[in-house]
Parts: sequence; C-alpha cells; structure tokens
Amino acid sequence: MAISNNTILTKMMSELKKASAVNEQKAVREHIHAIRLLCDLLLEDKETDQDLELKKMIGDVGQLPNKKFNNANDTKTTTKVDHEEANGKSIFDF
Repeated sequence: MAISNNTILTKMMSELKKASAVNEQKAVREHIHAIRLLCDLLLEDKETDQDLELKKMIGDVGQLPNKKFNNANDTKTTTKVDHEEANGKSIFDF
C-alpha cells in the first residue's frame, strides 16, 4: 500500500507546527527528526535518473574481474652492474 505524497506533506506540516509550539529543545529535535524521516520517505519513493545511473555504474564496477596486484618485491629486479673501475661492492671501496 503506497502512501500518497499529500499525506506525507500533511504529516510534515503537522510535525513542523508541533516543533514550533514546543519550548523544550529535546522535543523540538524529536519533531525535526520525524520531519527528516518523512523527507527521506518522500525522496526514497522516486528514484531519479541520476540514482539509476549511479547504481548501474556501481554494478559495473562490481563486475570487474579480480586482478592480482603485484607486491613491490615481485617487481623488484636486481641487476649486477660491472664497473671496471670499482674494486668492491661497497661505495667506500676505491
């Protein structure tokens, strides 16, 4: 059973009137929270084209094949450089 937009808007106006009539901060926050829930209900009812496009893009990302990422150790290659003038492996060997 779907709730009409007018019913939700009427309930929002009712909560707003109650919030403005109350002096206690906690009670005001409760009424504002109820208004927020009603707004979410109203906005959730209709998915926009942008929402559908985002869901499609997220679904496409979820379907990407799993790739194995190389560790830094896997890509590191050691090459021995032979310098004719060097006498050893240390930089202090002359």
